[in-house]
Amino acid sequence: MRVIIKEGRATGVEIACATQPNSQIENPKAARSHDSNLRTIRARSMVVLTAGTANTSPLLERSGVGSSEILRKANVKCLVDLPGVGENLQDHLAGSQYFYRFDKDTVPDYNDYLKDDPAAILKADNDFKQSRKGPHSMNFIGGAGRIRPTEEELQEMGPAFRKLWNQYYLNAPDKALL
Repeated sequence: MRVIIKEGRATGVEIACATQPNSQIENPKAARSHDSNLRTIRARSMVVLTAGTANTSPLLERSGVGSSEILRKANVKCLVDLPGVGENLQDHLAGSQYFYRFDKDTVPDYNDYLKDDPAAILKADNDFKQSRKGPHSMNFIGGAGRIRPTEEELQEMGPAFRKLWNQYYLNAPDKALL
């Protein structure tokens, strides 16, 4: 994916589409050479870029926005020389892991879902259709982790947190709290 920039203004996005549902494009550069895989989506008024902490900078750089030196080395035409793009990223938690024990009888376990088990995905589809709950109703981190404080930790957090806990989380063990 890349943002289309004309005369210094974002006018749309270009995406490489898989030719069949759920297939992966192994080489995005090669996909650009096939018209059937390349799609252009033009904006009517503006382009809003929301690709997250780890994906926004590479998307901008692929689009020609970033340090001219870095873009030149990557053989990307520099449209906007903006050296700060992608620099000093310090708050992304992609490498963090949390380990804890839980009771599988009271807290949902989405490990099979995350491993693309067909039965788990079908169950998730049905759960979402019936109750709007389950892994389809949350982001990946919410689907991967359930952190629930102990009674002692709740006391340490004070009455304001306890009020929110009781209102939103106490009776919802499938709701992610990170």
